[in-house]
Amino acid sequence: MSRGYHPSRELPLMVAIHVPKAPEWMEDAACLRVGHEKFFGPPSDDKEHQETAREKEAREDRARAMCADCPVLAQCKKYATSFSNGIQVGVWHGGNDHQRAIDRRKEQRKAAAERRKAS
Repeated sequence: MSRGYHPSRELPLMVAIHVPKAPEWMEDAACLRVGHEKFFGPPSDDKEHQETAREKEAREDRARAMCADCPVLAQCKKYATSFSNGIQVGVWHGGNDHQRAIDRRKEQRKAAAERRKAS
């Protein structure tokens, strides 16, 4: 009798994958039950469905409009800008990845000025 192949039992775990739990405030987000395609463009490796610059701008404008009235906008901004490596993509808190990079630099300058002032 053949035992069969069961990869989940026979292959060793190569790396642990940490999937963080979504923050509790996200339950109140305006975007929670809206399709993610409104906030994130097509994958960069999907050559068949690439956005033009105009399509991307229009999609991001629609997402920003939804963010404008969101009850957890401040928490979303703090969350999205907390990733120092800029890994967050798409529209968060009404800003895209370019805006978040600007916001991160502003926060870094503000923190540096506060450190200088304290010393």
